[in-house]
Amino acid sequence: MRRGGGINTSPLLIAAMAGCLDGVEWFLTDIPLRHYLDFAQSKAARGDVRVKHLASSPGGIAGAITKWLDDQSKLPCHDLLIFTSGRDPDNNLGDLVLHAAVMAPPSKKATKLVSYLVQSQPALLEAKSVGQMTPLQAACLLGRLDVIEILVKAGAQQSTKETGWRNLLHSALHFNPTAKKLRSLLKLLDGDLVVRMLRERSSLSQLGRTPLHCWIDSASSASRTYKTNDEVLEVLKLLLETSPEASKRALHMLDAAGDTPLHTLIFKNTGESLSLARAIIDFDPSLLFRENAVGRTPIEVARERFIANMIQMGSSNINYWVDDSVGAWVNAPAGHFIKKKEEDEPREHEDSSNVAKMWRLCEESLVKFPTEPKRRLVSLYEANDVSKRLGEEHMRSRYHFRVRALTDSDDEKDSEAGNEKVARKKHRKGDDIVSKQIWGKSDYWKRPKTDEDDDFLSDSE
Repeated sequence: MRRGGGINTSPLLIAAMAGCLDGVEWFLTDIPLRHYLDFAQSKAARGDVRVKHLASSPGGIAGAITKWLDDQSKLPCHDLLIFTSGRDPDNNLGDLVLHAAVMAPPSKKATKLVSYLVQSQPALLEAKSVGQMTPLQAACLLGRLDVIEILVKAGAQQSTKETGWRNLLHSALHFNPTAKKLRSLLKLLDGDLVVRMLRERSSLSQLGRTPLHCWIDSASSASRTYKTNDEVLEVLKLLLETSPEASKRALHMLDAAGDTPLHTLIFKNTGESLSLARAIIDFDPSLLFRENAVGRTPIEVARERFIANMIQMGSSNINYWVDDSVGAWVNAPAGHFIKKKEEDEPREHEDSSNVAKMWRLCEESLVKFPTEPKRRLVSLYEANDVSKRLGEEHMRSRYHFRVRALTDSDDEKDSEAGNEKVARKKHRKGDDIVSKQIWGKSDYWKRPKTDEDDDFLSDSE
């Protein structure tokens, strides 16, 4: 089935990803298998070389067709899916059809399909992909608010985590939602669990960061999806207000590199990082004196970067000539005539780079402390976390681990040797439809199309 250039994915999953309820209902029955077997016995198929090839495969034509129809839609639990229903996993069959329905383009028919699958096959609520992602976590990642509401009401587990130990809040923040959309999602989840999610870190292989730290790093990048800094600050405010105590603990936690979120922002040179750093310092000024894994506080990092930048800049790059001609004023951009904030004005012997602005921000924040603040030292446990990650990276680079990709010939050799179970397991791990397609989708955080939208489009035309 893999040698040709056709589609290897089960038609059931294709129908689910299209949000087609009728197609899913039909492929969930035995009717498609019966029709394919009837065709295989027809006069037109008897002389077909491809049908003869299928007939010579293990299990014959019926086995090959059944395997294709059930591809990633009915698999042994220990191969791909894990159930938490309490029943014997060796006697159960899993299904990724609910995952596929969640990944369908947002529409009313896709929502209807999810509701149908939840009611007809409730065991699918806790099915997990190769990456240990449940349908609820997939819905949070894509921002499917209507689907999340259905899954939560059906009793989907909210404390689930995928392979990298990322929880629902990690997933919800991955594609940088606005504060309005994120607030709607948080209202659907259990409040106590959300507070706990704020303090949970991903695995060391995934940088060991809390949801807040992951989002801060993403939102402060130049390629972020927010249009203005105000949108970024609104999301930060929402996360901090969700639980101020849990947020403070999350902001003091070190990631796998040994840095706090404030350290991460200071190492960046973007305008967004400056705005986020100012808001975080206002929220908890003591973060300026929180040591990272190598014993450096954010204010020390900012000062060292500022000094290094001044030395690297050199006196030869300083422009002492200012063009005050009429032509220069006429051609100046509009922002040139807007009065800058006092903290953005470069002082004597300083440049106007973001590095200098970050140092001024940290230095001016010291005024908030009437006395010398207490320095929070890095603990042995936190330092060991970083050492462990660095040790793992050293082992990988030293022994040059490589994983050879599965080829069609490998799959055929396993099948010819009679080890069908091994070939099936290899194939599934490489072609999981969730892990393969969900991260590349572009319709995240889109609301389903409603009848009102249809009326609006017809009126505008």
